[in-house]
Amino acid sequence: MGLRDVLLERLAAAGLAEAVGRWVLDAFDAGTPPGWSEDSEASGGRAFLKSITVSGFRGIGAKTSLGFTPGPGLTLVVGRNGSGKSSFAEGAEIALTATNARWQGLSVVWKDGWRNLHVDEPPSVTLSVQVDGEDGGTTIRRSWTGPKVEDSACEVFRPGRGACELEDLGWSEALATHRPFLSYSELGKMLTSGPKGIHDSIAGILGLERLTLAESRLNDVRKELEGEAKAVKAEKDALCDVLGEVEDPRAASALALLTARTPDFGAVEALAVVGPGSDPDLAELRKLAALRGPSVGDAAAALRQAAERVASLRGGTADDARRLADLLALALDRQDGDARCPVCATEDVLDAALDGTDRRRDRPAAFARR
Repeated sequence: MGLRDVLLERLAAAGLAEAVGRWVLDAFDAGTPPGWSEDSEASGGRAFLKSITVSGFRGIGAKTSLGFTPGPGLTLVVGRNGSGKSSFAEGAEIALTATNARWQGLSVVWKDGWRNLHVDEPPSVTLSVQVDGEDGGTTIRRSWTGPKVEDSACEVFRPGRGACELEDLGWSEALATHRPFLSYSELGKMLTSGPKGIHDSIAGILGLERLTLAESRLNDVRKELEGEAKAVKAEKDALCDVLGEVEDPRAASALALLTARTPDFGAVEALAVVGPGSDPDLAELRKLAALRGPSVGDAAAALRQAAERVASLRGGTADDARRLADLLALALDRQDGDARCPVCATEDVLDAALDGTDRRRDRPAAFARR
């Protein structure tokens, strides 16, 4: 059963709200390493060590093999000091990773003294690994061709597939994240490094970093939600201050709902809704508030059309008629009972039939030519 399956079982048994369970699962999935899948963890991706064969490396001279029963679990190699326990562990790690984490931070003597000088045969480390879903074992062999520990080459043989590169096994990410071998001294450092160091070390050994990452992401979500809750509380307090100054029975009811031990926001929202039988003045104000005028763009377009229309009328027949009407109105105002034309002095051309019953310019008069 994979780690995600265990988490799903625990979530189902916890009885959490659906949204909370989804947050936990999303936080866990967000810590998935690149190229990792639940199927690879639960089945075909598992590999178990069958044997380690070492020669000419560290405390092991002649070729020596250490066998294991391939299967899940924790394997302890126990023996007296100097019997080669750490040499087997370091040999297996360097065969898989081309380096040794134990040497980091130690003097150069440790790194330069990697080769056992009591044998003449070339140093080598060979691992036999049983991979789920494969018939036969995969062999990983690292051998050295020079005096430096970096002067090595790795050969991989898979059953039914022949030779391939170490990277083709797809273990690079897992080997960098979860070291498969720990010496006694390294275990001792882990167990004496304080509570946090012990927790992180054991989580790394057991491959539980994804849970640590999930916990960190859930803490980020918690902080974000706490910030939102504080903002809502501040808005609620401000609203309560306003409601306390409003002389309206609904305001008093809303204030009581908001200051209760468990505020009923749904009931408060219902109080704010204006229905058919509610205050008519308030309803009318809501209608006015809902009115929307034309947009600025539409208004500007209408003004441009009006200006273009006015410009098109200038100098046309309408403009001529306006000027003629102004002229005749002026003549009517100045005739003072004289029926002669003020321009050509023609007798009896301006009479009641021409100027109508009202000569004031603010009312239109019926003009006719004779």
